[in-house]
Amino acid sequence: MMHPIHAVGRKPRVVLEKGHGIWLQDTEGKDYINLLSSIECTNLGHGRREIIDAVLEQMNKVEFHSGWYGLSDPTTIECAQKLAEITPVGLDHIIFTSSGAESTDVAFKMVYLYWFLCGKSHKSKIISLYGSYHGLGAGSWASNRAEVFSEERWGPSGKDFLHIPSYHCYRCMFGLEYPECNVRCARYLEEVIINERLGCPHF
Repeated sequence: MMHPIHAVGRKPRVVLEKGHGIWLQDTEGKDYINLLSSIECTNLGHGRREIIDAVLEQMNKVEFHSGWYGLSDPTTIECAQKLAEITPVGLDHIIFTSSGAESTDVAFKMVYLYWFLCGKSHKSKIISLYGSYHGLGAGSWASNRAEVFSEERWGPSGKDFLHIPSYHCYRCMFGLEYPECNVRCARYLEEVIINERLGCPHF
């Protein structure tokens, strides 16, 4: 197996076998707190009986089918309707994906398609934050800027992806303090956008 953020050819560091609540247990019986929530897909905890029962009930009806060409099913429709009810007004069109990386890539594609249909296909730049992580897909990976995804480890990223300092006041990358900073991070973003528009890259 090849593991993300792990040297190819090395043995797995830990082999996990069981999970309950916030806990994971390896094959040696050692317990770990799952602070990653398995990259958010188990943020409600492991071994939740109500979730297992709901998944099993759906599996007994139909495990999976493609959503291509307008195919759907009652459960998917019900889920989309619920999401449309709890999201802000105007965010009522739902597309289901299999992962965060896929969601990020689909969002990029929708932006590219929008500007293409507007006759402005040159508008293709994506801005993300230093220290950010958006996934391991082609586009989502290029938008990453965490140290573990440096070009030395993963190769060069796409040319249309720009990165700016985070707006984290506790660890300000400009070494400033709010409100005396005059929101330097937001003004830096504005400068990047203006310079890109003028054809003057900020780096």
